[in-house]
Amino acid sequence: MFYVYLYLDPVNFDTFYVGKGTGQRWKLCTHRPEHNKWLARKINKIGAENILIKMINCKSEEHAFQLEKEIIQQFGRRDLGLGTLLNMTDGGEGLSGAIWTDERKANKSIEVKKHFEKNGNPFKGKKHTEDAKHRMHIAKSGSGNYCAVLDEEKVLTIRANFIKTTLSNSQFCAYEAKKYNINISTIADVITNRNWKHVEYSEKIKKKMKLNGNRKSRKGIQIKSGNWKVKLNEEKIRTIRAEFAKPKLERQYTRSYFAKLYEVDYATICDIINHNTWKYVI
Repeated sequence: MFYVYLYLDPVNFDTFYVGKGTGQRWKLCTHRPEHNKWLARKINKIGAENILIKMINCKSEEHAFQLEKEIIQQFGRRDLGLGTLLNMTDGGEGLSGAIWTDERKANKSIEVKKHFEKNGNPFKGKKHTEDAKHRMHIAKSGSGNYCAVLDEEKVLTIRANFIKTTLSNSQFCAYEAKKYNINISTIADVITNRNWKHVEYSEKIKKKMKLNGNRKSRKGIQIKSGNWKVKLNEEKIRTIRAEFAKPKLERQYTRSYFAKLYEVDYATICDIINHNTWKYVI
């Protein structure tokens, strides 16, 4: 079923965006900032959870396109100085099944150039106040970001579970990532306090991570066996060093053998033997 949806400001009840869609197109997270930065800023400013959404069911896609155009014309586009809408087009030209011809691309390019030649950059020469900067930072931080999957409560839960878990860092990150349907690196950043910094961070996490090694990777997760990308562990390191602690004539295996066995570089084995890496393993 096709429909037309409207976004309303909860303060003055002004309609600031009109769109046509089907399925879950009405959801705020379907609007990418690079497509309409003015709409993205408005959503961040108000807060996704506060925006009022009105939906009008339509008989067909053609009906939805026509109704969208009529409503946009009724309220007027803000960029043209005709109303309150943040729409960048007059509607009716949805992308479902649309193929942009070279002629259409050229016409769109000319239209955009004329718009900026006439109106220029509306923010040119202006600066945000410190208060405005702070409000924008809050709006984009944590659950204030309308695209965020996690919230403060979930972050606290993840960090609390990390303290209790008996899983390795890699297993824990993979488990939590699958649970919340997000990237493993996002869980790693939550644990290491690289994101969600405004949420309480326990010293117990720092102590636990120090037990897994003392060198940090780019993402902040400890390298060594606690990192999901590492192929070696403490036991393998001791095996390698024990072999090369023997006199040369008594050794049964070479550096190349261990590199092939553990699927790592020859240089990695050399660094292990020379204690350039895995320094904490005795």
